[in-house]
Amino acid sequence: MPLTQGTRIGAYAVDALIGAGGMGEVYRARDTKLNRDVALKVLPPLVANDPDRLARFRREAQVLASLNDPHIAQIYGFEDSGDAHALVMELVDGPTLEARIAQGSLPIADALPIARQMAAALETAHEHGIVHRDLKPANVKARADGTVKVLDFGLAKAFGREGANATVDDANSPTITTPAMTAMGMILGTAAYMAPEQARGQLVDKRADIWAFGVVVYEMLTGARLFTGATVSDTLAAVLRQEIDWTALPADTPARVRQLLRRCLDRDPKQRLRDIGEARVLLSEPDVAADASVTAPLASPSPSRAWRWLGVATAILLAAAVGAGAWWFKPSTPIPLRRFDLPHEIAANGVRAAIGSTVSGAALAPDGASVAYVADGHLYVRALDALSPRDLGVVPSDVRQLFWSPDSRSVAFAAGGELRRIPATGGTPFVICAIPATGRLLAADWLASGSIVFAVWRDSLYQIAAAGGAPTTRLALNPATEVDFHDVSALPDGRLLLTVHHVAGDVFSVESLDGATRRVLTNDGSVSDVQYASGHLLFHRSGPNSGLWAVPFTDGPIDLTKAVSVQPGAEGYSVSRDGSLLVGLPSTEHRVLVWVDRSGRSTPVPGAPVALGSARLALSPDGHRAAFVVSDGDTTRLVVRDLDTGLDRPLTTERDTAAGDVVSPATWLPSGDRIAYASETLHNFAVRIFEQPADGSTPPRDLTGGTTVRFSRDGRTLVCIVDDRGRGRLRYARVASDGTPGPLRPIFQHDEPDAIFDQIALSPDGSTLAVTVRDPDGRANIFLTRFPSGTGRWVVTTSDGTFPAFSADGRELFYAALGPRDAQGSAHGELMRVPITLQPSITIGAPAALFGDAPPPGGNRNAQESASGDLALAGFSVSPDGQRFLMSTAAPAAPGEGPRVVLVQNWVAALRP
Repeated sequence: MPLTQGTRIGAYAVDALIGAGGMGEVYRARDTKLNRDVALKVLPPLVANDPDRLARFRREAQVLASLNDPHIAQIYGFEDSGDAHALVMELVDGPTLEARIAQGSLPIADALPIARQMAAALETAHEHGIVHRDLKPANVKARADGTVKVLDFGLAKAFGREGANATVDDANSPTITTPAMTAMGMILGTAAYMAPEQARGQLVDKRADIWAFGVVVYEMLTGARLFTGATVSDTLAAVLRQEIDWTALPADTPARVRQLLRRCLDRDPKQRLRDIGEARVLLSEPDVAADASVTAPLASPSPSRAWRWLGVATAILLAAAVGAGAWWFKPSTPIPLRRFDLPHEIAANGVRAAIGSTVSGAALAPDGASVAYVADGHLYVRALDALSPRDLGVVPSDVRQLFWSPDSRSVAFAAGGELRRIPATGGTPFVICAIPATGRLLAADWLASGSIVFAVWRDSLYQIAAAGGAPTTRLALNPATEVDFHDVSALPDGRLLLTVHHVAGDVFSVESLDGATRRVLTNDGSVSDVQYASGHLLFHRSGPNSGLWAVPFTDGPIDLTKAVSVQPGAEGYSVSRDGSLLVGLPSTEHRVLVWVDRSGRSTPVPGAPVALGSARLALSPDGHRAAFVVSDGDTTRLVVRDLDTGLDRPLTTERDTAAGDVVSPATWLPSGDRIAYASETLHNFAVRIFEQPADGSTPPRDLTGGTTVRFSRDGRTLVCIVDDRGRGRLRYARVASDGTPGPLRPIFQHDEPDAIFDQIALSPDGSTLAVTVRDPDGRANIFLTRFPSGTGRWVVTTSDGTFPAFSADGRELFYAALGPRDAQGSAHGELMRVPITLQPSITIGAPAALFGDAPPPGGNRNAQESASGDLALAGFSVSPDGQRFLMSTAAPAAPGEGPRVVLVQNWVAALRP
């Protein structure tokens, strides 16, 4: 019976079962003495209840613990607790090689580095006189940094018996013959990797490992087991007699690798490769892969000639293989972090957008070399090293969901109620199938196995071979509790990631799917569009701090406390295996600053139109300057404008200081000579609050963590919003005389679990805080509370309200009442005022509308007055006398202006501190 969470075996506290087999159950556990995670292999009754075997196992474990190699999972010790006996081992997170091969064959560039590290592990063990005896893909794993680890060294022998029948028993170890394992398909898996002499029950030495090594490498390259059978006996018979199909190896298999496999898979142990170290040497040479274009002859040359050739020309693999990179065993990418704007015709179509998208988007090929996109009714593929795209022809107007084949040779899409594919080099589109049920595709992914899994709007999850046929149901929708599945993508271990739309509460969850087993990774409704990439899960986060985020991949629920912002404001993304990332950024239209009086009459502010990166305009205390965020290429920066002359002074320019991209609106300190703002820190995506002189005379100074900040009139207190797993929380701090804030403290003793604080304003007398809070459905409303105690709630709005702002005398509160967004994503509404009193008690009068976001046509306007509409209610700022509002309105579109798509190379580097 499996151990439950919290069970103690000596100093080790069991956390969760992570595997089971004939050699026992394996648990993730916590070493309470050394404060580290370990793997506990709890021995089965077969061994634990046999004193002779248990003593033998202890002796073997002591020998195995002496192994010290970076590619061997280390044994830490042996632990007894009552009837439980467990081997304490290094915990290696990551998928097994078996899971990777289940998705299809590995490219040469991926397989050979894995083979080299396996050979190095075997070499170390053999030098210590230890034979693995059970090498197979299930016993090979990789850490997130790409290091390959071989597990369970020598344990097959440790489970055997001593005496006359020892050699026979090795062939019939628990790994091989446990009946319970038969139902799991594990017997055939182990028997398939036995050397012929092992299958016959003969003496086993290191040459059995060399045979198993050859079988595993063959399986990596072909994606199929070398020896199979309906029963164990049939499989063993194949091991002993079946001819090896060398033609199944990929055509680009290096000739020297083919010859190495022939030496490893010689059934005569005397003719087999004598030392696995020779294989490690070959696979470490830098030019083995260059021989990939040379196909080895089908007839095997004489062993002496083959080995002489192998020894003379051992060269070609590691540099090319590591340079190519692997999407599963993830090596470090040598390319530095870089960002590029892609051509306008790609940007005009955006990238694969977040949950609920109805556009096709641009899709990055898995190898990172090309981008597919639709423009002017044509499907294009543009190689990133080419000057012009390849036109694949006219496509229907309803094209959606562009996605690539795993080998980057074909592009698939949905159109006209059909799932179609076309070669990336051009050709006639091929209809894979008609989309079932509603005929509308929501999401799709092309798996390494050659099948396509896709989600249908208001229906189930389906799967079909890329070659065509009739789709089958992969996961049936439960219409009583589920609406549909919005996203689908593959994990390295063969599981699928799904975003599930639930009926109750109209909420979403992210789940993993393994066969018919579903596991919830997060119920946070702000998370969507989740994909695995480079050891992380990328996802789109909505609401406050919206954009593209990444969180380290684990086998359990998503820990959003470890998530890092990749690109604030991103509206979609596409990722490749080589560490490249396409990010879609919204259009940065140019806007004109205007003064608007209480009747809605607007007057232009001197100065050029600007591409605002944030709607909010921060007015200085004297009302003569404004600070605002502008989008400049692939960065955002802060600008201060003189409202009398129209001259702009960039406050943040070069990214050679602590602060990077400005990601939130600015606020003026009461003195009027300094400005605070939130910005990404350089070299990672952490967001912190900085301040610096308004004239830019000194570099920015890091104050504290947070995304929005306001100061009391005396400058001695600040209040800010900090990110708490994607939700804004209120904090405040006292500010020392030198401007340094103290520790952040919560304003409310107990923040409401569902409260998302979005905007804040502090009253002139510092007694009251106006707060915009969003509910889980995204509706925003405003309340007042005493500051800094957080006592009391005085509701200002109940239907909709945001961007609160106090008048200078504290007698009025202004806010924007924004209605629902239209088809273009614009929200229209009115600027509201409400009379208030703050002392001795708070009273709130009736709100009244001042004007809407489109001033009414007509009226008495002079030549300097603007009659343009499209005022940005969100982000207005109130003049010191409370009679005018600084706002912005759309300027005429500039040529080429619109949304952007940015290519980020080695995006993971930005996550490192």
